[in-house]
Amino acid sequence: METKNKDILRRRLRLCVAIFKQFKTPIFLVLLMMLGGGYLVAYGKQLPLADAIMVAFAAVFFEHLVQFPFPWYIQIYFYISPIIGIYLIADGISILFNILLGKRNQLQEWWNMIASTYQNHIVVCGVGKVGYRIINELLRMGELVVGVEQDEHDQFVQELLERKVPIIIGNVRIKSVLERANVKMARAVICATSDDMTNIDCALNVRTLKPDLHVVVRIFDDTIANKMSTQFHLTAISTSYAAAPVFVSQALELETPQANLTIQGHSMKVTHLQVNSKLAGKTVAQAEAELKVKVLAYKGKDQQEVLPSADHVLQADGKVVVIKLQEEREEAS
Repeated sequence: METKNKDILRRRLRLCVAIFKQFKTPIFLVLLMMLGGGYLVAYGKQLPLADAIMVAFAAVFFEHLVQFPFPWYIQIYFYISPIIGIYLIADGISILFNILLGKRNQLQEWWNMIASTYQNHIVVCGVGKVGYRIINELLRMGELVVGVEQDEHDQFVQELLERKVPIIIGNVRIKSVLERANVKMARAVICATSDDMTNIDCALNVRTLKPDLHVVVRIFDDTIANKMSTQFHLTAISTSYAAAPVFVSQALELETPQANLTIQGHSMKVTHLQVNSKLAGKTVAQAEAELKVKVLAYKGKDQQEVLPSADHVLQADGKVVVIKLQEEREEAS
């Protein structure tokens, strides 16, 4: 909880900095008028520099603290400075109005600013059906997420914006759009549009912006997915490869879908095993050593346990959910 509160405080501080940056032009002009005008007044009226700067600052906002006559160059300054002051006031009000209006009406400028405050977040490129589900899963896990979608009228975009998830509107193949999603400060990027070439182009652009960033690419073609993984060192996931275990699990009426994972470069498989006579009566530790697996869950006739202890005894006709190397063959039926 303490770490979460610190993260929220940091984001709010970064938001204050981002808002402050919106006023950089007016602030720069005010400082320029104060310092430049201050030096002129100090030189022409023989005033201390601190007093002259105050006189120059007051002149910008229609106040004269010293009386005429002045040298001609100071007179020009005093005639011009109120005009510049009017511009600065109007510009500042306009910027403030845009910020408040952007927050209230969820304008893109506001979400660009919010995304710029994120660090160590996940960028999901493509907020279609797959991207939407990915974002929901990441949010459920407590991750910070920024989405990128070209269609601002997409139903998922509007829903996520209402849930205060920053969605950057633009083409994911354009680097400037990815920069608005703050990919340089992200922890990972998921390219999940419905087009292979768009996902590949997006992934390569991300690597151009930040070469060491972890990128996951959704690919429909298995051959392209394999080439992307081996030649570009990207995590490319084929839709058919990821979907196959789900269809198998439904066909076999398994409670937990089988899943294929990649951990530290090794292909792993989450699957089910029936506790047969060979395993019945053995402890979890003994079964793991014999089958070269890791038991994740166990379900017996009258009990069910997630991450069972090493000395838990397996009962006949029970079921275990295990994770193992893809290359290993199942030794129990």
